[in-house]
Amino acid sequence: LVLAEGQLHSEVITSSDWMLLALNGILVLPLSSLLLTASLKHISAPEASLCTLLETALSPLWVYLGGYERPSFYAIGGGAALITALVAHRY
Repeated sequence: LVLAEGQLHSEVITSSDWMLLALNGILVLPLSSLLLTASLKHISAPEASLCTLLETALSPLWVYLGGYERPSFYAIGGGAALITALVAHRY
C-alpha cells in the first residue's frame, strides 16, 4: 500500500523489485559504507559528513534524470546550497 497525495493506492511488488531491494542491501549499502570509512583517511570529518548529505541532495536529480518526476524549486535550492557548502569548504 502506498500513500500518495492523500490517497491510498494498492501496488504489486514484483520479484524484480525484491531483487533490486536485495541488491541494494547486500551490495550497495555495504560498499558505500566501506568506501566512506576508507575515505576518512584522506578527508576531514566535516567533509565526510557533507559528502553523505550529497546522496540526499542529488536524489531529486537522479529521479528527474530517470524521468519519474520533476524536482521542486526547494529541492533544487537545497541541493545547490549543500553542494556550494561542500565546494566552499574544500577550497
